[in-house]
Amino acid sequence: MPGNPGAEREPFAAGSALAGNPDTYTPHDGAEGSAPEMASFFGGLSEDNRRIAETKGWDDPNKIIQSYGELESHLGRTLNVPDEGASAEDWDRLYARLGRPDSAEDYDFGLPENLPEDFPYDGESARAFASWAHEAGLNPAQAQTLHDHYVRHQAQTLDDFHAGNARREGEAYRALTQAWGPEGSEAFARNAAMANAAMRDAGEAREAMISAGLMAEDGGVRDARLALWFAKLGERFFSEDTLDGGGAGDWSDNPFAEQTLNATRQAQLIKSDPDTAISYMRAAGLANSDPQMRQARQNRR
Repeated sequence: MPGNPGAEREPFAAGSALAGNPDTYTPHDGAEGSAPEMASFFGGLSEDNRRIAETKGWDDPNKIIQSYGELESHLGRTLNVPDEGASAEDWDRLYARLGRPDSAEDYDFGLPENLPEDFPYDGESARAFASWAHEAGLNPAQAQTLHDHYVRHQAQTLDDFHAGNARREGEAYRALTQAWGPEGSEAFARNAAMANAAMRDAGEAREAMISAGLMAEDGGVRDARLALWFAKLGERFFSEDTLDGGGAGDWSDNPFAEQTLNATRQAQLIKSDPDTAISYMRAAGLANSDPQMRQARQNRR
């Protein structure tokens, strides 16, 4: 009877949860995430922790365990950067995890494409860069990228150097044609021959001017004032027959000029006096790529 404390309650009384009231019954068959378990689990959390669980979407204890496992796995892959007082060994361990090879010799650099033919790169350059890359802790891909940028920068510097020299030679040539007359004229040929004779006699001074960048290896000047001074010096100290080994007055007959071609004398000058031969060829308008010009430059060495 209701209200009788001694009376037994009917196990399937109407309105009880076990009677199957859909408003109050929740299945409890031991499955994961059942309401009584979750209520018990979340009921034991502090308010702050319960808020974290709600934010993370943890509505199942398994999700919490899974999240923790993922966190441990992530921490295992995390790299700790050594602090300011770290030892070299600490940095070596970090570099090793980042992929740095065991030694500088393990780098294998390839050269970028389209480098100048005279680009000064050799084994010593590669070894030096490998040493720097290893010291910086770079892995092979990083080292190759930095290497390529460095080499291209050096190549551009070399191109700029050559372009600057060519520009200076062009400016000097234009100044000389203004002072001596057009190339191919008798005045230009005479002054060029005088300048070459004086330069040839300059010996070590000529080598110093080449080293200083004032003159090219083939004798091309990069400052017109230099050629003008040598021409005056040659005019003062050298006679006409000293210039070509012939009789007085015949030096101005340019054997390379179209009007006064002389193959025999061309060969003699290229062999015995390549400086004068080069001067005559330039006066006659021969290009630096001309076989005779190349042979004369070769004989000067």
